[in-house]
Amino acid sequence: MDTFTLPKTLTRRLGRVAQQTGARTESLVRDAVKGHLDYLEWLGRSLDEAEQEAGREGWLGTAQVRGALAAEIGGHRRGRAKVR
Repeated sequence: MDTFTLPKTLTRRLGRVAQQTGARTESLVRDAVKGHLDYLEWLGRSLDEAEQEAGREGWLGTAQVRGALAAEIGGHRRGRAKVR
């Protein structure tokens, strides 16, 4: 994919930054895309590592926590008298 369209607001910002820095717009876009992809790849690896570590440590997953909370809330509701 070599061609894409940017919204006018981003195009104006890109042009302004290119003029201020003396950089070519193409290199600014290339660097921005690379930087964001690097970040997303790092984030994915970090989340995978954190999930594996949480599993080793015996942490509960989101579904388990929600289930435990729902059971606890349900238990409290059953034990209370209704106030009118």
